[in-house]
Amino acid sequence: MSKPLYKIPSMLDIENLPWNGFKVASTFSGCGGSCLGYRMAGYKVVYANEFIESAQQTYKANHPNSFLDTRDIRKVTPEDILEKLNLNCGDLDLLDGSPPCAAFSIVGKREAGWGVEKKYSDTTQRVDDLFLNMLGF
Repeated sequence: MSKPLYKIPSMLDIENLPWNGFKVASTFSGCGGSCLGYRMAGYKVVYANEFIESAQQTYKANHPNSFLDTRDIRKVTPEDILEKLNLNCGDLDLLDGSPPCAAFSIVGKREAGWGVEKKYSDTTQRVDDLFLNMLGF
């Protein structure tokens, strides 16, 4: 038995997939890989947050129909997201976040350098506590 042909969908193909009725807000969105997966599953990504400029540019190119909040996540509140989307508490179906995992990953030295600003992408900042911002939502 032969395998069926596999076709890699274009961004246009993905954009034209039917909506499953669920809305996603994405934090720590990066270039939009998770958002692409949600879109391929039929979700509508209605909000994304990313503050690294080069990642923002790629995200905007690949997800032109999502709102991209470019503020530092430390300045974003759940109320900000709901207000921007004109939603009430409980109306958002899924909150996604992919914070830097250095602080809790079992690979490497979790505690080494905790609380210290380090080079991160094109900035220098503390990133070991960013997962706490995800927990705060």
